[in-house]
Amino acid sequence: MNSVRTKKLGEVLEKIPKIVGVLTKDYLDEGMFPIVDQGQSFIAGYTNDIASVYCGELPVVIFGDHTRAMKFIDFPFAIGADGTKILKPTSEFDAKFFYYFLLSINIPARGYARHYSLLREFKIPLPTVGEQKKIVARIEKQFAKIDEAACLRAESLASTEQIFPAILHEIFSSAESKEWGLVSITNEAFFQEGPGIRSYEYEDDGYPMINVRCVQDGRINLTGGKAASRELAEGKWKHFQVQVGDILFTTSGTIGRVAVVQEYDLPLLMNTSVVRFRTLDESRLANDFLYWVLRSPDFVNGLKVQSTGSAQQNVGPSHIKKMQIPLPPLAEQKEIVKKLDALSEKVRALQELQSAQATDLKALKQSILHEAFSG
Repeated sequence: MNSVRTKKLGEVLEKIPKIVGVLTKDYLDEGMFPIVDQGQSFIAGYTNDIASVYCGELPVVIFGDHTRAMKFIDFPFAIGADGTKILKPTSEFDAKFFYYFLLSINIPARGYARHYSLLREFKIPLPTVGEQKKIVARIEKQFAKIDEAACLRAESLASTEQIFPAILHEIFSSAESKEWGLVSITNEAFFQEGPGIRSYEYEDDGYPMINVRCVQDGRINLTGGKAASRELAEGKWKHFQVQVGDILFTTSGTIGRVAVVQEYDLPLLMNTSVVRFRTLDESRLANDFLYWVLRSPDFVNGLKVQSTGSAQQNVGPSHIKKMQIPLPPLAEQKEIVKKLDALSEKVRALQELQSAQATDLKALKQSILHEAFSG
């Protein structure tokens, strides 16, 4: 396509009358008109405010001025207030050709700054409309095959994610039939809630604090977490410092995320909505066995039944104290842990492979677009 004449994107856009967008705080869960904004979700919410509805000719492309997101829209919609730009090419362009070209370009990131001034400087090729339609047909034929493969990958990943809960349920729901016996969790394990910390006590740099979002699939991820001053962390909150081997359990929002503290995670301080567990006597209850008990659907669902809160589920110490856990002989505990650890690694490896394949499929789409608009 190198011999085809080009124009700057800024020169081929129709002028769109200004529309007052919907503020994020005014998004509804249901409504007459879907809201399309610059976020990653295709539909961000709903509104009944007709003044925010785009009444021009469709289809159009929504461009996120801050996020660089692109969305092809061919239905009536309202726009989000911040950073949502409506792009409609002149009649010399096929709408899908225009959209796929926008997807093919690489706009340099400016963080949360605006990007439209960069976008409008890109040059778009201008073959005949007939040739544009042929290019679109070739792209969509190849994309259909990729989408089919991606759908199969997503189904496979969803099936993989169900493996562990099913196996844990199978093991721990049969405690009575195996004559393990059930014991109160407070007789066998120490547990402690994190402190309620006020917003002004947070710091940008200090002792990292574990919140609900930091506890992820057996591991700790502090990205986006908060911090407390060293003075507080080593003073009045010293007893909230976690130790190697502590099992962290989330008790608000997403109940039942579990992770074990490792040496490389320290130093760390507990935050509200996270409880830490530690066995009282390793000769009776192995700490790594307790970890798997806490991850089991039977334990988590038993807590959820007691949870409070309508918008967000919450459980507290009084709920945890009511819970009973299975206590097989120590040798059997270790055998169960060995099998679950091995299976966990296999499932994790499978998930990583499936995620990598999904990433490869996205890259393949980008390669197809690059080829379509560069040669």
